[in-house]
Amino acid sequence: MSPVREAVKFNDYISALKKDTAETIHFNGVKLDINKVQQILSAIPENSCVKIFDFSCCNMGDTELALLFNGLKKIKGSKIEDIDISNNKAYGYSTYEIGSYIKKSKTLKSINLYGNNLKNKDVMHLGACVAQSESVEYLSIANNKDVTDFAIRPFLSLLRSSSNPLRKMEVFGTAVSSDTKDLIKMAVAKKEKLLLNGNKLEEFRNKNRATSFRSRSGGR
Repeated sequence: MSPVREAVKFNDYISALKKDTAETIHFNGVKLDINKVQQILSAIPENSCVKIFDFSCCNMGDTELALLFNGLKKIKGSKIEDIDISNNKAYGYSTYEIGSYIKKSKTLKSINLYGNNLKNKDVMHLGACVAQSESVEYLSIANNKDVTDFAIRPFLSLLRSSSNPLRKMEVFGTAVSSDTKDLIKMAVAKKEKLLLNGNKLEEFRNKNRATSFRSRSGGR
């Protein structure tokens, strides 16, 4: 993307944030330094309507990502459901800020960390935060080449748990073994079946409640 196109795209979305007119904001491909991250955070109003942020391929390092997530965490009335920070340089301190955001958010459903610089300790910290999340359903740490089974195994218990919302995880392009990848696939399939059966049960209960109400009210 040319510098001119980058500038136009950045300014257009800053304007959309300030006016609160878009649920999806795509900064993907725009190089975001500290100054631009600060501009983004300053432009987001309380109770913003934004649900999706795409920060993929923005050349953000540890400092920029830490600043971004620390700022997003402080926005009141946030409705953000999906954040894509793929193909940046998350590692170290920034993963602590990302994890802190994951724990605090009540609306975040999906976070994509594909193609960053994550190490095992970073992923293990994120896992501890996802374990405390009330909303995160999807997590990608794919194409982080240094991540091994050691960091991924704890996620299996979250995928298997009926009380944790995590239902899908992507780990391709890592050093995770085929055996662990197979265990993830099985856990995801079982979780999907569990959720499907739970939804069917809830539909059945709602139908019975409606039928019971009509019977008590004389069929009206």
